[in-house]
Amino acid sequence: MSYTITMWLRFITRIIAAGILGGLSSMERKDHERKLTMQGYIMIACASAVFMIISKYSFADLTDAGGNFLFGTKGVDPSRVAASVIGGVGFACAGVVSRREGVIDGLMTAATLWAVCSIGLSAGAGMWPVAVSMTVIVIVMRLFVAPLANRIGSSHIITLTILMTDDTDFEERLHYMIGLKNGRITDIGMERDEQGWCKFSLRIVSSDKITYEAARDLAQAEGGRLLSYNSWS
Repeated sequence: MSYTITMWLRFITRIIAAGILGGLSSMERKDHERKLTMQGYIMIACASAVFMIISKYSFADLTDAGGNFLFGTKGVDPSRVAASVIGGVGFACAGVVSRREGVIDGLMTAATLWAVCSIGLSAGAGMWPVAVSMTVIVIVMRLFVAPLANRIGSSHIITLTILMTDDTDFEERLHYMIGLKNGRITDIGMERDEQGWCKFSLRIVSSDKITYEAARDLAQAEGGRLLSYNSWS
């Protein structure tokens, strides 16, 4: 079966529509901690659309117009191989996701692997316009959409460890000062050693990036010392 230009345009339109809807779905998270960026949502939505297109249309070349099997393909079920590839890549995606200091990492890499899987399957099925379109989408998502995603619903996750000599009202003042930087403390812990020092461990989610210098100045302003600083976007 040969595909017409109209069919190719229909396929590409479906992929783009899926990406737009997936991107809109990610915008709901602007006031929440971000685990997956807008690019990730778009690539997963587009890849899912490609998988559906492949499953519906890519095996039509196994028969002729009369429904007769070609090239000795009778009894062959290529969709089983495609499904196995998708399942295998799903395991690979799970393997690149990790959690450190309470922050989930690797989701964008997993989303990219998922998208690359759809490119390989569509190319293998001979659906070259679909494969090329998906490749362009991945490149655009990785190289050009990141600045837009950082402006729409962006959050920065910061973990700090601050050493204090006195913890009197420090937590209340800390909430206030972090609030001035459009952030909030999502987790806080305090340990006191035998010398009376108080070690505060903080996890902060902020729409504005809190730099190392700002965190250091914050600790010093309270008479403390910044022991550790980590930041993820």
